[in-house]
Amino acid sequence: MTCGKSNGNGSVRELLGMLRFSKKVIIFSFVSVVLFTAAMTVIIACGGGDPNVLITEFFSYFKIEGGILGLLKFVETIIDLLDKKYCGTRGSFDAAGIKKDEKK
Repeated sequence: MTCGKSNGNGSVRELLGMLRFSKKVIIFSFVSVVLFTAAMTVIIACGGGDPNVLITEFFSYFKIEGGILGLLKFVETIIDLLDKKYCGTRGSFDAAGIKKDEKK
């Protein structure tokens, strides 16, 4: 295995090892929300009552988690754009961010 690519015969553990941490959190969050929604649907349908506080707090946790992951992705994108701007292949920059061939 080279450069993060699998040769096609890898296991699930190998696949999860290649995923970034944020991707793992998103997958876990999605599966948790689907399972919780299914369980609450069954409980409400069979039992007749609904645990309002539990439902509200469960979804507010994942709302916060999603917001933090979104913020991290935003910062990562900004850093990548700045990196491409100042360290990319578009030219050489000095410490002030001015292209060396554009100096007057």
